[in-house]
Amino acid sequence: PAYAGSCAGCHAKDYVPAKHPKFKGQSYTVGELANCTGACHVYSDATLTTVLRSQPGPQHRVVDAKF
Repeated sequence: PAYAGSCAGCHAKDYVPAKHPKFKGQSYTVGELANCTGACHVYSDATLTTVLRSQPGPQHRVVDAKF
């Protein structure tokens, strides 16, 4: 219920943190990706100042009329 109306509303139960790296040794949480309309980035370190690469996606968007 906490994520109703967002991607996490359907995917929170099957969320796999290891598939969502934030930087080495740290993954995004379900809450951080609750609405994955923006690009997900992998950063160089915990300062989150340098993007190493953008993750492909999103597969679909909550705000998209096709959703």
